[in-house]
Amino acid sequence: MAEPDWLARAAALAARFAERAPAHDRAGDFPHRNFADLREAGFLALTVPRSHGGAELSLSRFLRVQERLAAGDGATALALNMHLIRIGAERETPTYPDA
Repeated sequence: MAEPDWLARAAALAARFAERAPAHDRAGDFPHRNFADLREAGFLALTVPRSHGGAELSLSRFLRVQERLAAGDGATALALNMHLIRIGAERETPTYPDA
């Protein structure tokens, strides 16, 4: 099975997010619909290891995806980053005990 084109998916989501961003900025609220879209598209598992059901993107590939998302809504990309960067970093350079 071919890997999804994460950059193309990110660009499509970014277009949607750009339409919503001004309202979120004015209201100062969290972009819950954006995160529902991210979850549905598989983005919440981008840096999760394949052994745990994720896409296991390298951090450099994840950052390119982030750049695409940020073009639509920087706040959404930042919030996603806060969730996934630590998982990816831990996967690439483990610091937690195996147990």
